[in-house]
Amino acid sequence: PRLRQILQRQDPPAFGRVYVPSIRASRGEARSYSIASTLWSAQLGRDVHLLSNPELMVAGIVLYCPWLFDLQEQRLPLFDERPHPLSGHPLASRMQLASLRGALEVAESLGDLKYYPTIWVPNDGDRIEIPLVYIGDLLLFLTDVQGPFCVNLDIKNTQDAFHRAFPRGRNATNRVLARDREEARHRVERVRYADGLIKTIEVATDDDVDPHVAANMEVLLCWQKRTSGMTEDASLEVIDKFQVALLRGEPPLEVIYSLVKHHRDFTAHQLKTVFYQAIWQRRIRVDLFQPIYIDKPLRPERIDVLEKHKSWFSRG
Repeated sequence: PRLRQILQRQDPPAFGRVYVPSIRASRGEARSYSIASTLWSAQLGRDVHLLSNPELMVAGIVLYCPWLFDLQEQRLPLFDERPHPLSGHPLASRMQLASLRGALEVAESLGDLKYYPTIWVPNDGDRIEIPLVYIGDLLLFLTDVQGPFCVNLDIKNTQDAFHRAFPRGRNATNRVLARDREEARHRVERVRYADGLIKTIEVATDDDVDPHVAANMEVLLCWQKRTSGMTEDASLEVIDKFQVALLRGEPPLEVIYSLVKHHRDFTAHQLKTVFYQAIWQRRIRVDLFQPIYIDKPLRPERIDVLEKHKSWFSRG
C-alpha cells in the first residue's frame, strides 16, 4: 500500500503548487528517526516537505534564489524509463529533452543491481519480487539565458554520511552491506540524472552551509505568508528608511519605533513584515552570515549567499 501511494503521487510528478512529494513531512510518513519539517514558499505557493535538518538548511537557501521557478523535494528516480523532469513544463515546450533511463537499468549497467531494493508481495497464492524506489532530496528547476535546466542536490550532514546508512544489526557484515547499498544508490541517482544533462551535487551541510545563513533563511521564510496591508508606495518609503538605517549602523527597531510614533497608520507588525520580506526579496542587502537581530545594528552584505553557493544554481 505504501508503494502504491508513493507511485500515485509521483507517476508522473506535477509542477508548481500541485506537486506532491513521495513522502510528506508527517508523523505517519516520515521515518521515526528523521526530523521532518515544512517550509512555506510564497513563490511555489505550497509547503515544501523536508525530512532532515540538513535538507531544511539547504532548502532555505534554495528558495532564496530568484531564478528558481520550481522545486521537487522527495522526488522518485523511478525504476523504469521516464521523460526528462522538464518535460511537460511550459517553459520547456520548445526544448529537445533526453529521456532518463530507469533506475533498474542504470543499476544493472553499473553492476549494482544486487544492491537495488526489492520487496516480496503476494500474487495468486504465491509471492513475487518487485522493485522498490529510491527517493531523492531536492531537484531544482532553474532558468538562465539559455533557458530552463535542473540541478539535483543530494544532501547529508557530513561527507562521510554519503558512504554509510542505518544497517539492521551491529555486525560488520551488515555495516559493509549497508555502506555498499548507500553508495550504489548515490551512483545510480547521479548517473541517471546525467542522462538528461542534469548535474548532481553532494552537499554536506557541516562543511558547505553556514549555520547563521540557515537560521536566517528559516526566520525570513516564516514571514513570507504574512501580509503588511501597505501600499507599494508606502512599502518603498519604509524600505528606504531601513536602508538608510543599515548604512548608518542603526538598529531596524529604531526605524520601527520612529515610524510607529510619527505615523499612526503604521503598526509594528506591518513594519516588521515589510522589513523581513524586503530582505528575502533582496531589496535590503544585509550580511546573512551574521544573525539578524532587529534590535541591533546590521551589517551591509559582504558576501552574496547565492554567489557562495553558485554551483547549486548554475549549469556548469
